Amino acid sequence: MKQKFNKYWEDCSLILAIAVVLDPRFKFGLVEYWYVKFYGDEASRYIMRARSSLVDLYTEYESVSPSTLIASSSGSPSAPSASSFGDKHSGFDHWRMSAKSTNIIPKSELD
Repeated sequence: MKQKFNKYWEDCSLILAIAVVLDPRFKFGLVEYWYVKFYGDEASRYIMRARSSLVDLYTEYESVSPSTLIASSSGSPSAPSASSFGDKHSGFDHWRMSAKSTNIIPKSELD
């Protein structure tokens, strides 16, 4: 049962990571931050998978003819402010301010 859950979570976490990166309030740094917290030393594998999937998604989107894209006339709805998330991401804010040039911090430094 645990193996099935882990496989399911691996697929879902990739979809969620892509959604976070596409959300204008966040960047890839949030994905890196949480993957390091979740996966520790194995985080770089998941980070590279997410980054590769984003590149593949962009490449596929880029190859689509502009005439086939659906234009929205209503504009985009306003996103809730970052402050509406409360302190949930305060650890990320601290990590982002002190991140090293690689943007990946070993799990031992996060605890």
